[in-house]
Amino acid sequence: MRAVFLKTWSGKLGQPFYDFIEKESKYADILCLQEIPVSLNIKLSNLLKEFNAFFDIEGASSDFKELCGQATYIRKSFQVVMNEKILLPEIKDENIGFLLLTQFKIN
Repeated sequence: MRAVFLKTWSGKLGQPFYDFIEKESKYADILCLQEIPVSLNIKLSNLLKEFNAFFDIEGASSDFKELCGQATYIRKSFQVVMNEKILLPEIKDENIGFLLLTQFKIN
Protein backbone atom coordinates (compact mmCIF):
# COMPACT_ATOMS: atom_id res chain seq x y z
CA MET A 1 0.00 0.00 0.00
CA ARG A 2 1.23 3.48 -0.85
CA ALA A 3 0.00 6.77 0.64
CA VAL A 4 0.87 10.30 -0.46
CA PHE A 5 0.57 13.28 1.91
CA LEU A 6 0.71 16.74 0.35
CA LYS A 7 0.02 20.35 1.30
CA THR A 8 -1.38 21.63 -1.99
CA TRP A 9 -1.32 25.42 -1.58
CA SER A 10 -4.74 25.36 -3.24
CA GLY A 11 -3.22 24.02 -6.45
CA LYS A 12 -1.55 27.39 -7.13
CA LEU A 13 1.28 25.62 -8.95
CA GLY A 14 -1.13 24.92 -11.79
CA GLN A 15 -0.46 22.23 -14.39
CA PRO A 16 2.65 20.79 -12.68
CA PHE A 17 0.44 20.13 -9.62
CA TYR A 18 -2.16 18.28 -11.72
CA ASP A 19 0.60 16.34 -13.51
CA PHE A 20 2.02 15.27 -10.13
CA ILE A 21 -1.41 14.15 -8.86
CA GLU A 22 -2.12 12.24 -12.07
CA LYS A 23 1.28 10.50 -11.95
CA GLU A 24 1.05 9.63 -8.24
CA SER A 25 -2.52 8.35 -8.58
CA LYS A 26 -1.22 5.52 -10.77
CA TYR A 27 0.85 4.16 -7.87
CA ALA A 28 -0.80 5.48 -4.70
CA ASP A 29 -3.74 3.89 -2.94
CA ILE A 30 -4.41 6.88 -0.69
CA LEU A 31 -3.92 10.60 -1.26
CA CYS A 32 -4.17 12.85 1.83
CA LEU A 33 -4.26 16.49 0.76
CA GLN A 34 -4.36 19.72 2.76
CA GLU A 35 -5.37 23.25 1.71
CA ILE A 36 -8.00 22.09 -0.77
CA PRO A 37 -10.58 24.70 -1.79
CA VAL A 38 -14.00 23.37 -2.78
CA SER A 39 -13.31 24.13 -6.46
CA LEU A 40 -10.05 22.14 -6.37
CA ASN A 41 -11.78 19.22 -4.65
CA ILE A 42 -14.31 19.12 -7.51
CA LYS A 43 -11.51 19.13 -10.12
CA LEU A 44 -9.56 16.42 -8.30
CA SER A 45 -12.65 14.26 -7.81
CA ASN A 46 -13.18 14.38 -11.58
CA LEU A 47 -9.51 13.57 -12.22
CA LEU A 48 -9.33 10.73 -9.68
CA LYS A 49 -12.15 8.53 -11.00
CA GLU A 50 -10.70 5.38 -9.38
CA PHE A 51 -10.84 6.96 -5.89
CA ASN A 52 -13.56 7.75 -3.38
CA ALA A 53 -13.26 11.33 -2.13
CA PHE A 54 -13.75 12.44 1.48
CA PHE A 55 -13.63 16.19 2.02
CA ASP A 56 -14.29 18.62 4.85
CA ILE A 57 -13.83 22.38 5.24
CA GLU A 58 -11.35 24.14 7.48
CA GLY A 59 -11.57 27.80 8.42
CA ALA A 60 -10.84 30.65 6.07
CA SER A 61 -7.23 31.54 5.46
CA SER A 62 -6.04 35.02 4.56
CA ASP A 63 -3.73 33.41 1.98
CA PHE A 64 -6.60 32.03 -0.09
CA LYS A 65 -9.73 33.48 -1.68
CA GLU A 66 -11.82 30.38 -0.86
CA LEU A 67 -12.42 28.31 2.23
CA CYS A 68 -9.94 25.47 2.27
CA GLY A 69 -10.30 21.96 3.60
CA GLN A 70 -8.70 18.57 3.79
CA ALA A 71 -9.37 15.75 1.39
CA THR A 72 -8.63 12.06 1.49
CA TYR A 73 -8.92 10.08 -1.74
CA ILE A 74 -9.00 6.31 -1.26
CA ARG A 75 -8.81 3.80 -4.07
CA LYS A 76 -12.25 2.33 -4.75
CA SER A 77 -10.93 -1.21 -4.31
CA PHE A 78 -10.64 -0.43 -0.57
CA GLN A 79 -13.76 -0.77 1.57
CA VAL A 80 -14.23 2.41 3.64
CA VAL A 81 -15.57 1.47 7.06
CA MET A 82 -15.72 4.93 8.64
CA ASN A 83 -14.83 8.55 7.91
CA GLU A 84 -15.20 11.36 10.41
CA LYS A 85 -14.00 14.87 11.23
CA ILE A 86 -12.22 15.08 14.59
CA LEU A 87 -11.74 18.50 16.17
CA LEU A 88 -8.55 19.22 18.02
CA PRO A 89 -9.54 19.80 21.67
CA GLU A 90 -7.58 23.00 22.28
CA ILE A 91 -9.26 24.83 19.39
CA LYS A 92 -12.85 25.92 19.93
CA ASP A 93 -13.74 26.94 16.35
CA GLU A 94 -15.28 23.93 14.63
CA ASN A 95 -13.79 24.85 11.26
CA ILE A 96 -10.15 25.24 12.30
CA GLY A 97 -7.84 22.57 13.66
CA PHE A 98 -9.27 19.23 12.68
CA LEU A 99 -8.26 15.97 11.10
CA LEU A 100 -10.09 13.52 8.91
CA LEU A 101 -10.04 9.98 10.27
CA THR A 102 -10.76 7.27 7.75
CA GLN A 103 -10.78 3.56 8.43
CA PHE A 104 -10.83 1.07 5.59
CA LYS A 105 -10.37 -2.58 4.69
CA ILE A 106 -8.30 -3.79 1.80
CA ASN A 107 -10.42 -6.13 -0.32
